[in-house]
Amino acid sequence: RGVANPIDAEALLRKAGAFRLLSAIPFAGVLALTFYVRWGSPMALAWLGLMVVASIATHLGRRALQRRGAIPDAEVPLALRRQERGVVLLGSMWGLAPWMLDPHGDLAYLLLTVVFVVATIALGSMLAVTHRQTIPAAVGLMTACAWFGGAIGWMLAGGTLLFLLMVLDWIRQQARALQESLVVRFEKEELAGRLEAADREKTRFFAAASHDLRQPLHAVSLFTTALARTQLDAEG
Repeated sequence: RGVANPIDAEALLRKAGAFRLLSAIPFAGVLALTFYVRWGSPMALAWLGLMVVASIATHLGRRALQRRGAIPDAEVPLALRRQERGVVLLGSMWGLAPWMLDPHGDLAYLLLTVVFVVATIALGSMLAVTHRQTIPAAVGLMTACAWFGGAIGWMLAGGTLLFLLMVLDWIRQQARALQESLVVRFEKEELAGRLEAADREKTRFFAAASHDLRQPLHAVSLFTTALARTQLDAEG
């Protein structure tokens, strides 16, 4: 609750599981090896190596966060920034894909790259609900398509821009819904805490009232018992 942006905290600290962080490796492997077999360029293997390193590093950061357990409120912003860097790194690796793989002027291989990167943008947006991976990947793809040139290249760049805007709008809507759900959850937790406190106060009140009522009654009982055992004259 002590975070300025609970949306990112919820999305990046709790939804970045091992499968989601490491799933980029097989996709990147298929794409890079396809380009390497076709062109024999070492840059394809270099990009694959960078993607593997980035994915594993992000995963290890997430594992370290899991081992810590509950994060104190004061430390959440720092942990959040670390996770953000990992997500931005993965998005940047996909943004480098069209440049490092290099379709060598072959439109079919450019389209293949577009399919993989667009799929990554869509999946990343659905899984993490954050723009931090989406924007770097989309910007890299758009600039590569524009650099490719020609009517098809510029159409792909424009289509990627339109797709990016639509994805960002969807992320904004999902973030708003998530924020509302988080606010409701926090309000319920606060209400539950207040109810527990009220229940404790009620228990203490009844205990004190019961004690205050029993004390004079107990004294009266002692006096009547003592009187019952005492021989009293008429005046007594």
